[in-house]
Amino acid sequence: ISSASLARAIEDGLSLADLSHWFVKRTGAEIPPAIRLLFLASSSRMPPLATHRPIVLNAPSSELLDGLIQHPDTRAHLGERLGPTTVIVPDEALAPLRRALEGFGLSLADPDAPEPSGGPGRRRKPGQTLRSRRGSGSSS
Repeated sequence: ISSASLARAIEDGLSLADLSHWFVKRTGAEIPPAIRLLFLASSSRMPPLATHRPIVLNAPSSELLDGLIQHPDTRAHLGERLGPTTVIVPDEALAPLRRALEGFGLSLADPDAPEPSGGPGRRRKPGQTLRSRRGSGSSS
């Protein structure tokens, strides 16, 4: 099966359901995702794929992220959780999340700033890292 053969089949009126039925009869298995992709890509009804650049917040602990996800001041600004300590922050939610975190005494580190303990020239990996402003070593 190739892109060209699928394009010809679509021109001849073959539907995805027809192809699925044929594939099961022929192989005893479902259509592999790669062949389904070729079929869908050959279809003129396929809209363009959407892209976006997510901001990934990396919390120092799962407990802190659990609290951010649960707290009413921050949960509306967080997207899909990616792991125990990481969550997507929608781009439009970054400023409101930053303000909410400041209310807790927390801040978002600038991803382009050098690492404080990394020495000169070291840069943070892409994404946002949660840092606390409290307990910075100075006493009042």
